[in-house]
Amino acid sequence: MIGRMLLLIVGSGTVWLLLSYPLYLFGGELLGGADGLLFSAVAALMCLVPTLGTLLWCDLVLGGSPEQQLMAVFGSTAIRIIFVVGLGMILYQSLEEFHSSKFWLWIIIFYLATLTLEMILVVRRQAAMDKQRVGSGELGVRSGE
Repeated sequence: MIGRMLLLIVGSGTVWLLLSYPLYLFGGELLGGADGLLFSAVAALMCLVPTLGTLLWCDLVLGGSPEQQLMAVFGSTAIRIIFVVGLGMILYQSLEEFHSSKFWLWIIIFYLATLTLEMILVVRRQAAMDKQRVGSGELGVRSGE
């Protein structure tokens, strides 16, 4: 569990480095110029925090009942959206330096990036669990079906 959380943190940091710094150097005002580094770092952290929580939630219910898994999918989506949009609105309304549409563009970029990283980690874990069950004979065909 901690290993996947670390992968999510490292992956998000890597995405930040790969996107933010080159755009800062070569992109000029495309995504905020010098402010773009601040926008991107804040957006990355804003999106990473709830995604770590939802990854933990998905880990806890993986292998549980279908209802628990469905609740984790819908609940984690709601948590991420409420947290990210809520905090983004607070920053946008209360701090002049975040009063920019480019800040929202960075939020969208990192929301999608962290969501993608989380889904990769969840699907890989599910596949590993399924493979383990097949190896132990748990997923075999039941007689009479």
